[in-house]
Amino acid sequence: MKFWMILIGILPGLLFGEIVTVNHIEKIKEWIDNETLCVLDLNDTLMQTTEYLGSDTWAAIEVAREMKETGKNKEEVYESFIPYWHSILIQSKTSPVEKKTAELILSFQERGVPLLGLTARYIEMAYPTHSQLQSIGIDLSKNNLYLYDKEIEGGFASKFIQGIIFVGLKNDKGETLFRFLDSIQYKPKRIVFVDDKLKNVQSVGKAVEQRGITYLGVHYTYVEENR
Repeated sequence: MKFWMILIGILPGLLFGEIVTVNHIEKIKEWIDNETLCVLDLNDTLMQTTEYLGSDTWAAIEVAREMKETGKNKEEVYESFIPYWHSILIQSKTSPVEKKTAELILSFQERGVPLLGLTARYIEMAYPTHSQLQSIGIDLSKNNLYLYDKEIEGGFASKFIQGIIFVGLKNDKGETLFRFLDSIQYKPKRIVFVDDKLKNVQSVGKAVEQRGITYLGVHYTYVEENR
């Protein structure tokens, strides 16, 4: 383990704007308390498809292939690809990324830790997503931060639905997170954000930067290391 990861683990409080890499979800326990907003990505962080078809890796390869073959930009490819991807995801079976993932989330909920899901899935995937999570023992609708579904103004369509912010692929995760937090007038003391994609961890960190909030970004690499 790198020295700076050990250093953060023994400090009584988190350092502002740090990013660490972990390969097991349980490692985040030492950084979470009831004054910390814990924000969690879904795909390849909490859950994964049991088959390659429909997975994030498959989607990224398919989008890149179509861009190369057609000369279209990413946004143009998304217009036709996203409905197709969603139709696959709705029928996909899921499993927890790690066996102890659901137990960890439940322990946070029982302690009253404020939790949010933050996913690049589109609003139309909200209810199948909740169903998939519940099938593996995770229920983010048990949310103690905000009780109602809420449209998030600004940017492309995004919405908070039963504990999860559905960002879509066209919005920035960090900006969308704070548009929601600002709209409910909630400013946490600390944020810990866990995502398997480093660019998203950095995106949220950038959004935190000017807000005087302590931030720990967690780049979660379990799926990447166990493909």
